[in-house]
Amino acid sequence: MKIKSIALILIGIMLLAGCSKVDDVSNPSADSVGSTTSEQTEPEEEFDLNKGITSMMKNRSIINEGDLSRLAKVIKKAQAGEEEVVIGVIGGSITQGSSAQNNNGYATMMQEWWKTKFPNTDFRFINAGIGATDSYIGVHRVKADLLESDPDLVIIEFSVNDTRAHINKDSYEALVRTILSHKSEPAAMLLFTTQENGTSFQDVHAPIGEHYNLPMISYKDAILPVISADHIKWSDISPDNIHPNDAGHDIIKQLISSFLDDVVAKVDDIDGEYSIPEANSDKYEGGFIANANSEEITVLETGSFEGDAQFGNFKDGWAVREGSDSLVFEVEAKNLGILYMEFISGKGAKAEILVNGEVVKTIDADFPNGWGNYAESVEVFTSDKAEKLKVEIRPVDDEERTHFTVLGVMVS
Repeated sequence: MKIKSIALILIGIMLLAGCSKVDDVSNPSADSVGSTTSEQTEPEEEFDLNKGITSMMKNRSIINEGDLSRLAKVIKKAQAGEEEVVIGVIGGSITQGSSAQNNNGYATMMQEWWKTKFPNTDFRFINAGIGATDSYIGVHRVKADLLESDPDLVIIEFSVNDTRAHINKDSYEALVRTILSHKSEPAAMLLFTTQENGTSFQDVHAPIGEHYNLPMISYKDAILPVISADHIKWSDISPDNIHPNDAGHDIIKQLISSFLDDVVAKVDDIDGEYSIPEANSDKYEGGFIANANSEEITVLETGSFEGDAQFGNFKDGWAVREGSDSLVFEVEAKNLGILYMEFISGKGAKAEILVNGEVVKTIDADFPNGWGNYAESVEVFTSDKAEKLKVEIRPVDDEERTHFTVLGVMVS
């Protein structure tokens, strides 16, 4: 097992395209080269995009080999070719395939590795990447978007979308635990990506991966020293400061597939059973998103809202386009969040969130000069025990800004 020590540096950021607008950003990050260059004594191997990753890039990317017992079972199942193998990915816009031609991102590229390596096996691939979503949204949607398909392997990628230290450390661990605890006992791998300047939540996510002894692959650690050595420019692998282009996605695919090649080579020597460690935090474990069709909430009043709102994968929410009468519902929860729309049109309204009659949050759905409409989340209630809550979402009366959309209620 190979684990790197990673320096922890706190900086404030606002993620740009493909990442959320947040009101509390505390994102630990290394510098543009991170801790890798300070530990590296040999000159960087020459890297050519057309020739594939170097051995230094591969070795640097594996920040933890982890317990391979579940992954070995997936590979043995694929070798046998007697049952369908389900491979899933969950993350933000990078996993979704943003900035790759025809959304042909690393997740799509990885399909060819499995099909080529095991040509007699039937595979089902599920891409649960949604742009501008973090692991707080992810842990609440993973059951419906991914786990209902009983995956054999899940790759998790949220290191540039997670930005809220007070929520995302717990939500990422809960996402990992929710996946590992699913009845299909899937293997899990963690993928860490980066912004151009090295900003990444890798330094928060990696200790969680270490605690659960999971395989961890760092695109950040692989690529930034190569750029620092002037072998390539960031613009060669990305059209902006975050999203990989086809070449960048291909590097991610090579890092993952080379790791898997090594596991295949020694798979007959890997046995044992993986045991899930005790939780540091299980705050959001098993979360879900309730909507207008869910039995878990009781809608008391719809007010000015209509129950037909949708955006991307999020459906059956509530939307108000004019009026200020409240949406009121009851739900039993320990932790409660609201998933809502941010608008660039200038029509996004404010809304007050009341829990048991008390205003706990005011949400502003306006995203002026933003890169596009997107789904945002806010936590409005947290407790040590589950209790019945009466929740009111009350639009603020404004003649110009009248649109407010609730895409779902995040319950754990």
